[in-house]
Amino acid sequence: MYRESNVWSISQFCVAPEYKGKGYGRKLHESALSFASDAGAEFVALDTAEPAKGLIAMYERWGYAVVGTCDWRPHTNYRSVLMKRTVPNGGSVGP
Repeated sequence: MYRESNVWSISQFCVAPEYKGKGYGRKLHESALSFASDAGAEFVALDTAEPAKGLIAMYERWGYAVVGTCDWRPHTNYRSVLMKRTVPNGGSVGP
């Protein structure tokens, strides 16, 4: 999935704990989607730890769907969920 030319990826996406719930993450994500759209991307993909149910649910609310899993061990100590969403072409990039 990450090697497909029409797929852009987001990695190490996070907001410092003291800024959670203030909308900074959503704005950063919307900016990334807008940039990807302007550059011609069709999809954005990401992965996150399989046990991170709350984070997976947030990404689903933002339009991502689970498309598989991956085991990056020994680089990590958990399985990851692979997620992907389409990139809007123009207009609002919100969830």
